[in-house]
Amino acid sequence: MLLLALLGIVDGTVLLESTQKPLHHATVVIPALQRITETGDDGRFEFKDVPQGRYDIIAHASGLTDTRKTIEVNDRTTVNFAVKLMVVRQEIT
Repeated sequence: MLLLALLGIVDGTVLLESTQKPLHHATVVIPALQRITETGDDGRFEFKDVPQGRYDIIAHASGLTDTRKTIEVNDRTTVNFAVKLMVVRQEIT
């Protein structure tokens, strides 16, 4: 008897917190699976064939703070969510 891994899809949108507008070309990573993708012009991303389980997912864009979110992927389900990135502020003294 073959044991088949139960897989799901993780998709969502990366938004810029200050404007709530989609952020294109942001990097989205699931470190535990060594999976990486980039958002499209509409800020959307997708990972297919994600084994069920609990994962941290990180969104990154140059000049902005990273956002980390923990997700739960169940058998053959799609997990939708939006992550927000905030502009990094530096104070020069």
